[in-house]
Amino acid sequence: MQKSEVRHKQWEIADSLFSYLETGRLLNGKVNEIIKACDINADGYTVAKFLERAQSMAHSPFVIQRTLNRKLPYNGLFYRIALKTR
Repeated sequence: MQKSEVRHKQWEIADSLFSYLETGRLLNGKVNEIIKACDINADGYTVAKFLERAQSMAHSPFVIQRTLNRKLPYNGLFYRIALKTR
C-alpha cells in the first residue's frame, strides 16, 4: 500500500469513528466489535494500528484507552473510545 492509500484509509477510519461517537455514544470492545459497530471498511490490523497511533497523537479528537485482560491469556486488547471534550 502506498503512503497516500494509507492516509486515505486512516481518514476513512477516523470519519467512521467520529460519526459514531458524535451521537454521544461510547465505543467499548475489541477491534472486530468496533469495526462492526462503526461499519468501517478495513481489516482488524489497520484499525488496531490506527487506534494505537491515535492514542498518542495530541491533535486526535479521540480519547482511547486500551486494556489487556491478564487473567485470560490471548484474549486480545479491549478498547474504550470517546470524543475529547473541549
